[in-house]
Amino acid sequence: MKLAAMFLITSMAAVGNDAGPKAGVRVTVHLDVDAPVPSAVRGNALAMTKAMYRQIGVEIRWEGSRPAAAKAKSALWLEVTDRTPSTFHPGALAYAAPWEGRHIRVFWDRIETARGPQKLLAHVLAHEIGHMLEGTDRHSAAGIMKAKFTAGDIADMLMTPLEFTPEDIDLIQQGLAYRVIRAAATARPGFTPKP
Repeated sequence: MKLAAMFLITSMAAVGNDAGPKAGVRVTVHLDVDAPVPSAVRGNALAMTKAMYRQIGVEIRWEGSRPAAAKAKSALWLEVTDRTPSTFHPGALAYAAPWEGRHIRVFWDRIETARGPQKLLAHVLAHEIGHMLEGTDRHSAAGIMKAKFTAGDIADMLMTPLEFTPEDIDLIQQGLAYRVIRAAATARPGFTPKP
């Protein structure tokens, strides 16, 4: 098992080294939309997010609603809400807890009035899923994983989607390898994962 895990980590790390598209790894994201997002906006944003990840060899699979309790520890759960209190993460468009590894909350009421809300929503989704897959709250100086999108970034994304930096692609691939290994290990009878 240890040898197989080492091989998988090495293979996945090598996948990200040239920052190009690779054979797809599937990630399931459960959507829990409790906000009045127009269906065309939501559909276009989900398709765009999927395309951003496809470029780096990750296939996003969208599922409706919250994951079943039995799958809760391994599934990503993306909640889209509105009526966000102004004191809750002021100025943020979303919130993720990468150390928890599963829950993302997107604040639709802070996105819907922006210029190009469907493209901004797609980038926010890609950014927060990126935190979960990388397993960290770090940010990049540019691209999808930038800490805050400026007016210039939003103008750019209206023309062409932002991209993941090579470092982010590497971190996502390494994070995916870790998730695969952890899922395989927790499937063994009698295994108790360490926090």
